Amino acid sequence: MYIRRKTQKRKGGWTVDYYYACESYREGGKVKQRTVVYIGPEPDIDKAITEAEARLDWLKRSGRVSAKYLPGAERRLTLLLEARDKL
Repeated sequence: MYIRRKTQKRKGGWTVDYYYACESYREGGKVKQRTVVYIGPEPDIDKAITEAEARLDWLKRSGRVSAKYLPGAERRLTLLLEARDKL
């Protein structure tokens, strides 16, 4: 597993870099890349884990409306922790 940077072009000619934890795999004799989890605008996975934990705590405290986002936030935190262990 490794961290990959993807650059996105915006209006006005400026660009933004985003970082992802990716893994390589073989399919049909070719090596391909699979995005495992989005890290964020900085390549620091520990910071992304801290932010994911804070968001999860906020979602748990905020009530009924945010309940539909809990499974996704828990899944993202799990994927970030697994990615950190594999790096």
